[in-house]
Amino acid sequence: MPKKQFDFMREILAAPSPIGLEGAMSYGVIKPTFDKIKPKSWAVQQFKGNAGIVLDTHPGDDEKPSVMFIGHADKIRLQVRSIGSDGKIWVNSDSFLPCTLIGHEVKLFSQK
Repeated sequence: MPKKQFDFMREILAAPSPIGLEGAMSYGVIKPTFDKIKPKSWAVQQFKGNAGIVLDTHPGDDEKPSVMFIGHADKIRLQVRSIGSDGKIWVNSDSFLPCTLIGHEVKLFSQK
């Protein structure tokens, strides 16, 4: 993979995007990239209450055919189960490949 693409993928994966809160990734990483590369005649549509982004290839002209690209934004999710007296954090994962997580560093996000 070319370095530029790899760096973009790394930026996407570094953005917090737990289920229901994917906006940091969608609006903070992907939308600014779309804004830079899309043709000037295209529009980026956002919908309130939804982290999805739609590229409108012909804004205001509903007679032309549309093409939609769809991607799933959720990442591997870990839910903190407990924190031990030694500071060790125990997690549950709904990942379909939980063994891929063993020994890897993770980032924790919280409201506080």
